[in-house]
Formats: sequence, C-alpha cells, structure tokens
Amino acid sequence: ENRRSFLKEKFDFICQCTFCEKNDPEIDELMVISRMLYDIIPKLMYCQDFAGALKVTETRIEVLSELDDRVCMAAAHYEAFQAALQLENEQKAKYHIQKAIHYGKLYKGNRHPDTLTYKKKIRMM
Repeated sequence: ENRRSFLKEKFDFICQCTFCEKNDPEIDELMVISRMLYDIIPKLMYCQDFAGALKVTETRIEVLSELDDRVCMAAAHYEAFQAALQLENEQKAKYHIQKAIHYGKLYKGNRHPDTLTYKKKIRMM
C-alpha cells in the first residue's frame, strides 16, 4: 500500500500494476536496487568506465528480469550495447542490441522511434 499511497499523493493516480498489487517488500527492495543501478550507469559512462558501466547494466538487467519488468529491458539492453561498443566487444554489443530490438518491439511496437534506432544500430555493425 505504501507505493500506491505515494503515487496517489504525489501524482494523484492509483496504480493497478502487478508490483503495487503484490505489495511485496522483496519487490520494493529490487526496485530500489534497480533504481540505484540505473542512477550509477550514466556516471560510469561519463567517467569512461565502460567496463564498469557494462557490468552494472548487466546486473540491472538481471534485477529487471527478477522483477519481470520487461518494459525497462529495451533501454537497459541499449545501455549495455553502448558500453559494449565503447569496449569494442562486438559479441556483447550485438547480443544487447538484439535484445533491445526484441523488447522494443514487444513494448513499444515495431515502428516506435526507439525500436527503429535500435534496428539502425544493428545494421551498422
């Protein structure tokens, strides 16, 4: 109920998502971890710690999988793709861009600008 109360108070809307319905402390903890990892990634990229960024992003992907949060997976895989490209790790870059395309199609649609961007990137490899 905490999450729903927060959203109602802050944004004046009552969430009906699976996470809010379950009201599970473990899910809350995983969401906090995911957010912390999400916040770290741009800092690592800015400092050009691409190996660190890739590791943190892949850890976040694992957390998102545990949460079954497929909506954020496209962006997370795209972040991993960018870090892998900087490391010139073509195998990981290709894997992550393919996953970004997959999740982009599922949740944003085949013609969404993000999905089209992901597709362009794989053609450039």
